[in-house]
Amino acid sequence: MNREVSPVVLEKTDRCPRGMKCLKKGEKPVCEVERLIDGAGAFLKSDGVDICPYKMSFGSAYVCNCPIRYELHKKYGV
Repeated sequence: MNREVSPVVLEKTDRCPRGMKCLKKGEKPVCEVERLIDGAGAFLKSDGVDICPYKMSFGSAYVCNCPIRYELHKKYGV
């Protein structure tokens, strides 16, 4: 089964460089979430090597503010 997110979240995610690949069956999200920031995004476990318009540095950590990534972790724990 493909992962599903709300239509509003899909509309907000208009800069995904991977074509929303993380929603497809068998695909893992690129960035691993350490913890959610309530309503605002997620702290990532590492910076990874990928360039993404939704990822930004925050001191020595990285934050993801991708609407799809936030909802996937909140709904599915991935």
